[in-house]
Amino acid sequence: MENHLFFNEIIQSPEFLSIQREVAELLGESVWWVADAGGRRQPLQDKPVFCPIVRGDRKRERQCLADTEAHLSAVAAASGSVVQPCCQGYLRALIPFYYRSSLIGALGVCYLKESERERAQSAIDILERYIRLYGALLTEYDDLEYVHDIWQQMVSSATLEELLPRILEETLKALNLERGVLYLTDEDGKLVPRDSTVAPGRQVVYQYLEMESREYQRRFEQSPSFVLDLSDEDPLSRWTNRNLRPPGTEGVPLDWKDWLYLAIPLWRTGRLLGIMVVQMSKETPRPEWDERMLRLVTDGAAAVLENAINLDRIQQRSLALSTIHTIHRLMSSALGPQELVEKIARLATQVLRAEKCSVMTVGDHGGVLEPVAVVGLKPGELGTQPLRMGEGIPGHVLRDCEPLIVHYPYGDSRFNDVPHEVYLEKSYLAVPMIEEEVVGIITVSGRREPFSPSDREILLTLAEQAVIALGNARLIEQHQQRVLSSLRSIANVIETRDPYQPGQTERVEELAQRMGRVLSGDSRWLLNLRYAALLHDAGQIALRQQPFLRQPPGAGRSLNGEEDPEQLFREHPIISSQIALSMQMDAEAADMIRYHHENYDGTGFPEGLRGEQIPLGARVLALAVAYVTLEQKGRLGRPYSPRQILGILRKMAGRKFEPKLVEVLGQVC
Repeated sequence: MENHLFFNEIIQSPEFLSIQREVAELLGESVWWVADAGGRRQPLQDKPVFCPIVRGDRKRERQCLADTEAHLSAVAAASGSVVQPCCQGYLRALIPFYYRSSLIGALGVCYLKESERERAQSAIDILERYIRLYGALLTEYDDLEYVHDIWQQMVSSATLEELLPRILEETLKALNLERGVLYLTDEDGKLVPRDSTVAPGRQVVYQYLEMESREYQRRFEQSPSFVLDLSDEDPLSRWTNRNLRPPGTEGVPLDWKDWLYLAIPLWRTGRLLGIMVVQMSKETPRPEWDERMLRLVTDGAAAVLENAINLDRIQQRSLALSTIHTIHRLMSSALGPQELVEKIARLATQVLRAEKCSVMTVGDHGGVLEPVAVVGLKPGELGTQPLRMGEGIPGHVLRDCEPLIVHYPYGDSRFNDVPHEVYLEKSYLAVPMIEEEVVGIITVSGRREPFSPSDREILLTLAEQAVIALGNARLIEQHQQRVLSSLRSIANVIETRDPYQPGQTERVEELAQRMGRVLSGDSRWLLNLRYAALLHDAGQIALRQQPFLRQPPGAGRSLNGEEDPEQLFREHPIISSQIALSMQMDAEAADMIRYHHENYDGTGFPEGLRGEQIPLGARVLALAVAYVTLEQKGRLGRPYSPRQILGILRKMAGRKFEPKLVEVLGQVC
């Protein structure tokens, strides 16, 4: 078959296109096409060969074709993919396809954003490794249908978790065996069992064996055979036997000495990605296998596995990036420090698919961690009680300023300083929150699968951003407290002019806040309600300084030219709202002030709004003012009890006040 026809058959095959689609999803909006050995562009699955910027412009299309030929020459010289600038701040890339050392074509992609160069390069590297594997398989076997079959078995899985059982199955098939466990090397260089032929979900119980991958890599390198015989006392043998025991036999004495164990490496560019440990009875004759076929299967599996791991890590980084964006949104939502830390705790459980989280901060005197937010924890569980430095997992993180992944803490002598009963979970992840020094610890637990180094990196990213967010929240809170202090001072000035009003404004603020917390969890709205409560009568200052108030002729005056008290009173909420806006407060707060004299039946002022036309904050404020006014009247004569005041207000429900809000007021008084 001619090379260009051979290349087209490969590049348009469902097996190859499935991988291309996976990578394309990582790159978002991009344009994919094929270039033959001469650099001429051809469509991929009848899709456009030019990006939207160039498409339809004949002159620019011709220039793109010429650039592609030059680009392919650069690719051939580099013997690998090359990413180049394209047009208007975009990038393009060519990934070469070699067959028997000859360049027979390339896969092209353009319309990649320059701002995402690093992400694009990572995704293209992944696809290039797949293409190299495909070319190597074809060179070895020269049988496209057979290679497609191997390819389909290995790469049709969409995720790493779906791929692992296929790798285990194909390797065991090549060995004519049925029992085995697949171990992978994690980012800390530890061997982790990831899949098993017996009840695959059970291997989680035995993860993180504290076995170093490099020790086995050294043994493989020194072994004359591709397959390594393990003694029945080898830790991998014993853990493999434990994984492969059927459910319900945990209490039976271990029988690892009745079996033989073989270890098969998964090599990739001189690095041990993982180990397949297979188990066979000592009474069964050792099966024969084709070592060439076994190497092919494991080499192909390792190449596909490496790409799947890289894809998984890209997705993990994307998750970390989305976590940063989420915290930035929380930072802009004007949450107080306590609300923010509670949201961060919930976010940690969501991102890491955990059920439990504790956020602890260092107390004022240092050396003691105090819980400030908990999610899903039972009373007395780790993270719900104060801990000294060095106590429990959080205390160790505080002392050492290093994150910890801990499995089975109740069997770990490092954590004997707290009762074992506080550890209700098998796997814990704790990271420090650092701002020059450690200011807190985030601990997560309650997950079916153990925490991994990837989880640690995600939680460290969250903790880093959380420290920034909490710092900003504290600054905002300090600013808000200064504003509230200033507003209380204004309220005090107003009250000094009326001997019957001492403390009335702050009492209105208190009642409005109580009602507001029942009605809404929106911290911004609650803050605006506080501002409105403190400023609702600020306009009275201006009204009492009439010579300095610019008003249109006739405003606030009776027919004989004298000031009309009723008219002035009706103007004070408008002036109060204008004062709020002049202080750069939200329009929401100004509207609460402006409309707090509107009546629920539409007979109020200044605009005669009715029902839900009146802002909720204004309806709450009106009720709080009325309650406090009745309290003040009671002080001048015989005092009203709260029950009497509520009775008076209920008689006005439906006319002056919203009935539901009157009942809410009854709950908080």
